[in-house]
Amino acid sequence: MKLFVTRNVLEELLDNKVQVFIAEESQKSFFAMAVDDQQILDNEKWKQVIERFYHFMQKQMATEAAIYTGCGKGVRDGRLPKELMKGLQELPDNIEGKLDGIHWEEESAAEDTGKKDERIETVMQYVKSHVYENISRADAAGMVFLNEEYFSKLFKAETGMTFKDYVLIEKMKMAGTLLKNTNFSVGVIASKVGFDNFSHFSRTFKKVTDYTPQEYRLHCKNKKEKS
Repeated sequence: MKLFVTRNVLEELLDNKVQVFIAEESQKSFFAMAVDDQQILDNEKWKQVIERFYHFMQKQMATEAAIYTGCGKGVRDGRLPKELMKGLQELPDNIEGKLDGIHWEEESAAEDTGKKDERIETVMQYVKSHVYENISRADAAGMVFLNEEYFSKLFKAETGMTFKDYVLIEKMKMAGTLLKNTNFSVGVIASKVGFDNFSHFSRTFKKVTDYTPQEYRLHCKNKKEKS
């Protein structure tokens, strides 16, 4: 029943324009493949389909799904070639960890245009506007429907730093702005950027800026008076 429903949903999401292959691997798992050799659907449509399908499997079917993109070629006359069938049969063993999530093909248009990947931009903007939250790597990866390990790799490639370091730097930037432009106490500022422990915040701020919060506030005040 689950295979039948899954196939129907996937075909509907694909507007019945793309061939869908589905097979049971065991009583607890199965795999499905949608192959678009003729490039009937554009990248944006595929992105929408993949994200909606992933949500459906998680929310409606209560089923974990590991989705891999960009890895299916060679369909002829509605049949999978023997080589691909063999690969599909071995797929559960070949996917390292069979990790839940969407594993996007690593080739990205962003690499060709020089622009950051839109998914990474989305996460970065969210972090900047939610510095009061303690956003985990898992939270960020889930936000853009990526596997956590792949998200981490992509984020580092796009920004040159780890996600954890980026969050920390953004928190300290906001803390610096508040120290410079408000009369809030250091304890209040610490809480506004997601720190419950005053001492931890002070140590972290000094590690990032080379100033204690009090020193930074005084430095900004003196600089303003001299200008």
